[in-house]
Amino acid sequence: MRRFHLSHSGSLKSKISGSIVFLAIVLLLTPTWLVSATSNPRSSAQSTTRTTSSSVTDSIGSTAWASNEFVNSIYCFAITASASGTLQTIGVNVATVLYGGGKIDLALYSTYSSGKFSGLLGQSASTAAVAGWNDLSIGSSIQIVSGTTYYICSQSSNTFLVEYASRSGGTLYWEPFLYAPFPSTTGTLTTDSDTYTLNMRMTYT
Repeated sequence: MRRFHLSHSGSLKSKISGSIVFLAIVLLLTPTWLVSATSNPRSSAQSTTRTTSSSVTDSIGSTAWASNEFVNSIYCFAITASASGTLQTIGVNVATVLYGGGKIDLALYSTYSSGKFSGLLGQSASTAAVAGWNDLSIGSSIQIVSGTTYYICSQSSNTFLVEYASRSGGTLYWEPFLYAPFPSTTGTLTTDSDTYTLNMRMTYT
């Protein structure tokens, strides 16, 4: 059995005090960007916000990272409704609009089967992108059902459109597609697992 004698207590206290001081100095000298980077959320976990006006917003992705949305492609991500109601808008969070900006078009599908999306519930008009949330209407009578998984899709006319995203944990569905109205049924989609998720949301009442 290891024992400590009283005659050594002063030396032990000095060592502990010295360790505490050293740790404090290390923390003070640690760059703030390193602390921020390690604390940023990386998950694509979904979140829900409810307001006093009975409006519900389900969100995916985060602002932990940002990614270019390349032209001539459709990018889609799953989102599950936490309640039921009438859809108001779907949105994507744009970090930066570079070199003259560009336009975006958003759509919502209800079904994923045999590698394709179908059941196009609605799509937005082609809209000039702005920095921040781009919440667009895709129709006035679309009913959202609690517990149902939907698929938000985005396309851009400009590859210099940079959008917020979480860096991992998501599933991306995408296909090459010239910038045009969304089809009622997509072509066969490529699926990338454990990848980024664009910061997107849908709001309904």
